[in-house]
Amino acid sequence: MNEKPSILLVDDQERNLDALEAILSSTGYELVRARSADEALLALIKCDFAAIVCDIRMPGVDGIELAEMIKRRKRSQHIPILFLTAHTIEEEDLLRGYEVGAVDYLSKPIKPEILRLKLGVFVELFRKTRALAQTNQALAEEVERRWHIQEALRIAKKELEQRVEERTAELTAANCALRESKESAERANRAKDHFLAVLSHELRTPLTPVLATVQELLRAANVAPDLREKLDMINRNIELESRLIDDLLDLTRISRGKMELQRSKVDVHHILEHALRTCDADFRSKAITVHALYKARQTHMMGDRARLLQVFWNLLKNAAKFTPSGKTVEVLTSNTPDNKLRIQVRDTGIGIESARLNSVFNAFEQGNVGITRNYGGLGLGLSIGKALVELHGGTIQASSEGIDRGSCFTVELPIEITASCGADDADGDAPGAGHMSHARLLPYRRLLLIEDHDDTSRVLQRLLRTIGYDVTTADSVTAALRTCHAAPQPFDIVISDLGLPDGSGLDFMRQFRASYPFVPAIVVSGFGMEEDRLRSLNAGFFAHLTKPIDITTLQSTIEQAIHKSSRSSETFVA
Repeated sequence: MNEKPSILLVDDQERNLDALEAILSSTGYELVRARSADEALLALIKCDFAAIVCDIRMPGVDGIELAEMIKRRKRSQHIPILFLTAHTIEEEDLLRGYEVGAVDYLSKPIKPEILRLKLGVFVELFRKTRALAQTNQALAEEVERRWHIQEALRIAKKELEQRVEERTAELTAANCALRESKESAERANRAKDHFLAVLSHELRTPLTPVLATVQELLRAANVAPDLREKLDMINRNIELESRLIDDLLDLTRISRGKMELQRSKVDVHHILEHALRTCDADFRSKAITVHALYKARQTHMMGDRARLLQVFWNLLKNAAKFTPSGKTVEVLTSNTPDNKLRIQVRDTGIGIESARLNSVFNAFEQGNVGITRNYGGLGLGLSIGKALVELHGGTIQASSEGIDRGSCFTVELPIEITASCGADDADGDAPGAGHMSHARLLPYRRLLLIEDHDDTSRVLQRLLRTIGYDVTTADSVTAALRTCHAAPQPFDIVISDLGLPDGSGLDFMRQFRASYPFVPAIVVSGFGMEEDRLRSLNAGFFAHLTKPIDITTLQSTIEQAIHKSSRSSETFVA
């Protein structure tokens, strides 16, 4: 999407409008001025705005009355309004403002960086909402032509838009309630975190049946090559959308100091190789040659394998994204004199201006606005990667000789000096990843699927039955418990969503465990915050998988859960 996001500036004083334009001149936004309510309403008819900055005190129709008019127009009622005031606001006016769409108040004189930061958040949400709508439209057209499921995707898109509107309305209501309390700042932060968790759930849930359907089609042997290529493209973009959601959640965890590492002894070379295999398609699609030279002898450390993989994945994805077709990327490792492991990813791409080297690790930055426009992305990968490296006690630096002269990212990690290089279990692929074919040789598995999202339930049923499970479904806590008690024998495995019409998957598990202490259960949910995962594990679930899920990962987790449960029950009997 190349068009500039538009911001509506409303103030009856020309000098105030001039000041606002000066503050926002470097942002790249399309700034539209309005000196009265009439001019503002006329501008809203002509253009879609990402946000409105409005003076609360104006002659004639004031800012709050203008906001009431804007809210009555369906096309503009969702636009966030940032009120500016040079006076103390009465509590009654404060509440009225929030009721009609205000998201915040800024006192004059305005701090430029605060105004730019707040508008940046609204603009990014506006851009991503537009991009998501365009992606859904393209997906619906392709699947309609090939697989005649336009209606299902239309419903999914409609549900997504409706739920986003509902959650946005909930956020406005939550902000209104929070402003009535003396602890407004602390509660506002909690509301933001809750919104991100709920928003991620509502964004992930419609992606699950789409991803599962695409993977089901890709598993078919009779798929034409041109269609398989398009399905691969859809699959990559769904996974990218999921990665962007994960990045937003990771940024929230980091900002709140709640990012926890699951440490074990790992071989960093193995993790680096895994990351290279994961990014292989990105390099091959652009005919980029990757040279890997591993000179490090000491490569073991106590670290979180998944998070280190995320760091290297982001660096390699960055190199693939910003390196022109036919060029090269180098991956080098070595040990430093002070007993650290150095990993370098060098590309021959667009390079980085020296003035921007220190800002490339800032959240929502990619060097400049043009890079974001041309290459896409939220600009979160390097920021998250830096935080993860530092949590491991390491450092990360960027260097470049200038524009179009490539760049180099250097990671240094503390290592354990070992006499042997025997790999720990965590060094290999994910547990069970090499045993997918074994599942077909195991006894027929009876599986209970608890899922209230119809499209997700239907697709997962079909896939699980295809790979050998006897699937029974339920769409609520009550129906699931009734099904369990009516079954002639206990199920081998239970898969449950968290958000259900009459409770949660946690409610189900508390009642289920009383009667079936050894039947393993897995959460498959759009709620992916660390608190959600810990609550699931504490409630007795074997694992917490976040939507959209890869069917191979789900199958592997199921078999691990059944295997562990069998060993536990045998030990108990003995």
